[in-house]
Amino acid sequence: MKVPGLILKQMYNFGSLENVPGGVRFSVKNRLADATLTRLQSIKVNGNEVPLANLTLVFSDGVKQHTLKAPDVSASKPLPFPLARTVAISAKNGALEKGKHEIEIAVEATPFGLLAFKVSDSIEDKREKPVAVPYDKEDNYSHKIVRQRLRFLEEFAGVKPKHIT
Repeated sequence: MKVPGLILKQMYNFGSLENVPGGVRFSVKNRLADATLTRLQSIKVNGNEVPLANLTLVFSDGVKQHTLKAPDVSASKPLPFPLARTVAISAKNGALEKGKHEIEIAVEATPFGLLAFKVSDSIEDKREKPVAVPYDKEDNYSHKIVRQRLRFLEEFAGVKPKHIT
């Protein structure tokens, strides 16, 4: 089954590329359909292939976190890759400079066959997490969420509101 490259690129979590001790980490998310990874064929960073022995896959099954070495994924020991599962891939290839980098990913997956794509992502300075006012999309006017927003206001502004109408 041929999957268009534009759709395959959406599997990559843009902004996930980061330096970690000994190398880099990035993540992919299954946005296609339930699948099974039967082989990690290759990962290239800036055109340089990372040996499979230097690749680690980390994912959660909803209960616990699992870690696998890339060579451990095979047709006889496949990795379930259900829709919406995220897999972090660590590559021991040394740290990357700040700026744009090219990542090439090639895996074999049932029922798709070979899935290969190339993306660009950047190593950037760590950004501070944006400040977010508490919000409840189910009931944004309940007493509970209003109290959470008041506590947030007190902690963020450092003052206790006197009059809330």
